[in-house]
Amino acid sequence: FPVNPDKDIKATLDMITKAKMIDLSLRTRIFFYTPYTGTELYQLALNKGLKEPKSLEEWAEHTLRKFEAPWGKREYRYTLEIFANFY
Repeated sequence: FPVNPDKDIKATLDMITKAKMIDLSLRTRIFFYTPYTGTELYQLALNKGLKEPKSLEEWAEHTLRKFEAPWGKREYRYTLEIFANFY
């Protein structure tokens, strides 16, 4: 989330680790928060540097799998990839 991404990444991975210890068959998917217009966090995302899509083509790139958050660090994706591959 745009408020405290460092803390949120750590908390998410800690929660998944604890859940995995409870149930080894647990499967999970991790996605980065993708803000959409009309939601409560959209304005916060704009305040944190989100560039609002201006055309249909830009909105087509604003998807769960393609969105790159301006508050996100490249190392987040690397950390999550390593975590996912480990588990």
